[in-house]
Amino acid sequence: MTITLTTRAKRLLTMAIGAALAVIIVAVLAACTTTDSNGNKAENSDQGAISKSMITNQPPPFFPTSAYRGEMIEVKAIEALGSPTTSFFFPEGSTVVMTANGPHSSSPPIKTCSSQGVPVPNTASLTNPLQGVGVSGVTGAIATDQMDPNGLYAPQTSSGTWVLCNTASGGTRFVYWEGPVYAETGTAVWSDTQGIVDVGNNTLPVCTLMTARDGDGTGITAGDTYYHCSDSAGKSINSSPTGGPGVTPTQSSQALAS
Repeated sequence: MTITLTTRAKRLLTMAIGAALAVIIVAVLAACTTTDSNGNKAENSDQGAISKSMITNQPPPFFPTSAYRGEMIEVKAIEALGSPTTSFFFPEGSTVVMTANGPHSSSPPIKTCSSQGVPVPNTASLTNPLQGVGVSGVTGAIATDQMDPNGLYAPQTSSGTWVLCNTASGGTRFVYWEGPVYAETGTAVWSDTQGIVDVGNNTLPVCTLMTARDGDGTGITAGDTYYHCSDSAGKSINSSPTGGPGVTPTQSSQALAS
């Protein structure tokens, strides 16, 4: 016996078979998902209990302040505000050797000077050394070198170092050297037997967290906190983190000292 289906019947049969297959697939996936979900859920629950127990019995330490962070704040204050330093310029090719008195340079320095602040590598750039430029046919911008305010481009690699050495008249002398430069805060001298020897008192910035007030001359919004740094004798090394519009450094120093 031969059964002939109409086009409509074929379509209905096809739809019915497709629906049945869809139900079977969904049921299989649901079963797999349920099994995996239950397994993951149990594992996550166990891990959560373990973590909670560890946190309860061995909580991570909490420190309201950090000596490590404090050191970095002081380093940044020295870099930004300056500090009396002593710089030693060693010949190129000098190395550190071990002696009975500890580490020593293989050669004596060719120059020693009391200086201001820390040495600055001549690879440092005052402005962003890169700029974005558009190129015809290229989507977006590409980075290209940008000159410093002096009209030159900072070198990408160099051993050159800038130092501001103090002069006998109370000013500073600009010194540039391409050999090793060692500098430290405070006063130090060179000894042929001991190497670099610290002498005299060291003066480091002391930074205090302060809250800006209306009319204090800082130019900082009242209520905002900032660091005011001064030397160990209480003398302000710089006016403030920001001078503010129309405020001279002298005015800021007097305001902060009050």
